[in-house]
Amino acid sequence: MTSKHQIEKRRSRVVVERDFQYRFTLKLCLLGGLVVVVFGIMFLLMMKLSYNALLDTALGKLPQYLIQEIQREFRIISTIVVAGIVMIIGILFGLGLVISQKLAGPIVALQKRLRDFSEGKKGVRLNLRKDDEFQNIQTVFNTAMESFEERYDRKLDRISEAYSDLLNKNSTSAESKLAKFLEAEGKISPRY
Repeated sequence: MTSKHQIEKRRSRVVVERDFQYRFTLKLCLLGGLVVVVFGIMFLLMMKLSYNALLDTALGKLPQYLIQEIQREFRIISTIVVAGIVMIIGILFGLGLVISQKLAGPIVALQKRLRDFSEGKKGVRLNLRKDDEFQNIQTVFNTAMESFEERYDRKLDRISEAYSDLLNKNSTSAESKLAKFLEAEGKISPRY
């Protein structure tokens, strides 16, 4: 028997469907990383052009120590830009995992509930976290399960009544009830 704590711990994991989530996260990082790298390179090129223009116009007018200070500042800014790109890609990776969990979590939960249903378990319901995506699936699934169980229980009651009549040697009543049941199910044609 699984305790409530174990269920909550399992539901709070960030990685619930490893393959899907890592593919999603990789795609997000590649796309976001590409955008960040392109803008980073454009920024550095603009800085380099500005730096070269400054040196060209001030060539011979600026003291050597000031030129070295400008070069040092350019290297610092370049390092900050590269570090920023790496940091943004790391943030995208984390966001990718969290976002993909919001997508994969409900899908995994639905798969588990469908597996429970296919194994014949009764009272199967889908319970998603309130901030998960696909809340409408929870409503549709639970309504479908309730409707199925109601129909199943009604059919089982009708079969039980007919079986009870058979046990009580009331074969005419049992035959009539079974015929009506099978007719309603489309298993036999009505007798005319």
